[in-house]
Amino acid sequence: MYEMNVEDRGKLTSNRTFLVKNITKTMNVVDKLMEDGTITDDLKQDIEAKLTDNDKNRKLLDIIPRRGPKAFKAFLNALVKTDNAFSAEQLSPGAGAIYKVSMTSSEKGMVSPEEEKPQNQHSEIILPKKWPTEQDFVKDFIVKTCSHSEKGKLQSDNYYKMRSKPRGRVLMFNNFVAVAHKVEEEDGLWKEKLQMRDGTEKDEQSLRRLFEQLHFDVEVKKDRKVEQMRSDIAEEKAHRFHKDADCFILVFLSHGSTEGIYGTDGNVLTTDEVKSSLNNKNFGSMTNKPKLIFIQACCADTYDKGANVADNMAKDMSDARKSMSALNLNDPKLENVDEADSKVEKSPSDADMFIANATTQDNVSFRNTKFGSWFIQALVYIFRNYACQTDLLDMLTLVNKLVSEGRASDRDRNIAVAVSVFESTLRHKLHFFP
Repeated sequence: MYEMNVEDRGKLTSNRTFLVKNITKTMNVVDKLMEDGTITDDLKQDIEAKLTDNDKNRKLLDIIPRRGPKAFKAFLNALVKTDNAFSAEQLSPGAGAIYKVSMTSSEKGMVSPEEEKPQNQHSEIILPKKWPTEQDFVKDFIVKTCSHSEKGKLQSDNYYKMRSKPRGRVLMFNNFVAVAHKVEEEDGLWKEKLQMRDGTEKDEQSLRRLFEQLHFDVEVKKDRKVEQMRSDIAEEKAHRFHKDADCFILVFLSHGSTEGIYGTDGNVLTTDEVKSSLNNKNFGSMTNKPKLIFIQACCADTYDKGANVADNMAKDMSDARKSMSALNLNDPKLENVDEADSKVEKSPSDADMFIANATTQDNVSFRNTKFGSWFIQALVYIFRNYACQTDLLDMLTLVNKLVSEGRASDRDRNIAVAVSVFESTLRHKLHFFP
C-alpha cells in the first residue's frame, strides 16, 4: 500500500493534539472507515481495546497515515458523517461543505435549518420562537464564514484590528463542582453547600468549538478555587503571546452572587476585581485592544417572574423545561479624569472592555442539565450563525432576545424568566471576521 502524501501526513501531525481532544464517537468514525476498506477489522479491534476516548483517538491517528494516499480524504468524509465536521474543518477548511452533500438527514444529527443555507451568504436574522429547543443545541457545527465584502471591513478604522491568526487567547474557567454558598448550622458552624453544575460540560465544549473556529487559542481551567483563578489570570496576563494578539477573551462558568463568581472553595472573585485586572492600566500588552468577559453564573437567588404581557403566558408552562437549575452576576464602577493639555498619549483605563452576564443583578440564570445554559448556548447559536455578518454589540442584543424567550419554573412552580445583560466601553466595532 502506498504511503499517504507528506502534506496530508503533516496536517494530521500538526493537528494531533486538537484531534485527540475533539473527535467524538471514535468508533463511529472507525465504522465509516471500515465501510470503504480504509480500516480492517483487526485495526478496529486495536482501537477498541483502548480504555479512554483520547487513547482511541491517538490509536486511530497512528493508523490513518499508514493506510495509503486515499486515507486522508476517507478520514475527512468519516469525520463529517459522524458529527465531527468541526474536526474535519480544522484539518481541511471547506471539508464540511464538500462532504456533507452526500449526507442523509439522520447522518447530520441535530442541524438547524439556518445551517443548511450556503456559506458566505447574508441570511436574514430570524431567531427561534422558543428557547431553548433541542434542535438548536446542535452536537456539532461549523461557524459561517464572511463574504468578500464583509472582509473588506478589515481595513476600516471603525473596526478593531482582527487579522492575526490566532486572533488571541481564550481563558475559560469551568467550575463543575462549585460551592453555591455557605450555610450556618445549629451549632454555629458554617458549612459549604456544594452543587454539581450538570450541563456545564456542554457549555465548555460548545464554546471551545466556537472560539477555535473564530481563530482563538482556547485554554480551560477546571474546578478552581478563588486564589487559583487569581493566579491563573495573573499568569495569563504575563503570557508573551498577547503582545501580538488582537483580542483577549475570559469566560467564567460557575455559581455566582451579587458580587461575583464563586470558586470551588465558596469564596467570591468579585466582578470589579476581574475588570480592574484586565483594564488598559493593568494589562499592558492588551492596551487599546478589546478585552471580552463572558460570565455564566447567578447574580443571587431571586427568580424573575416577569411582567404580564398577555393572559396566555401561562400556556407556555407546558413547554418549560423542568430540568433547569440556576446561576449568574455583575457590577461596574466609573472613573473620570480630565487633564486638558497633556502631551502624553494616554488611553482611558477602563476603555476597550466588554462584559456580558447570563442574567441581571440579583436574579438567577438557567442551565439545562443536558444541553447547557440558556445564555451560553444562545451566545453560541448567534455567533456561529451571524458573526459572519454583524458585530459584537448587535450579536449580544440578539443573545438578550433569545435568552428572554426561555421559560422555566421557580421553586413554587410559577413561571420564571431571565434576560442576559452586557456593558461595553469598546471604542470601535468588533467584528470577528470568521
